[in-house]
Amino acid sequence: ADRAPENFSSQFAYGRAAFEAGDTTAARSALEKAAALAPVDGDGSPRGLLAEIAEKAGDTAKARAELRALLAHDHENVGAARRLATLALNANATDDADFALRLVADLDPFDANVHAALGKREMARGRVDAAIIEFQAALALNPATLAEAHTDLGEALLAANRKEEARKEAVAAMLAAPGFARAQDLMLAASRK
Repeated sequence: ADRAPENFSSQFAYGRAAFEAGDTTAARSALEKAAALAPVDGDGSPRGLLAEIAEKAGDTAKARAELRALLAHDHENVGAARRLATLALNANATDDADFALRLVADLDPFDANVHAALGKREMARGRVDAAIIEFQAALALNPATLAEAHTDLGEALLAANRKEEARKEAVAAMLAAPGFARAQDLMLAASRK
């Protein structure tokens, strides 16, 4: 790698070997050179490994930046998009979260959790109609947390002043989990005139 600083394969191979040996300083240096030489797709790319190094070091902002750079060249890498979504949601990095969640939903449209997360992001942005669509998609995919899915949709419907539909979702949520407090709160709020 020292003798061939402009050779992608040499830099990447050395960076990967240093990473596997636990020498993150040498790995980072070689992988950054490799990434500058050629944008390569896949989790095993220089950017993917740089993101992993940054994440292990606790630098989630750097990890997110590396994953965004990876996804700029590898638009179908659902694994990297999921990693970015998780890091972004945990850090409350809304731009990265919106980008990553939308990409995951496009690549894996049958992921109920992603549609639910997108619905929550849309609610936070005040886009109630878009949130309703995402929550309906999540519910149609038979999520593991059925009561929560019905309640999410009901709360969005209530925000859209569609009280009767919100009440129906509250009932469905309480049928799925009778003691679910959010569903009970939704029922009370939807029943007020």
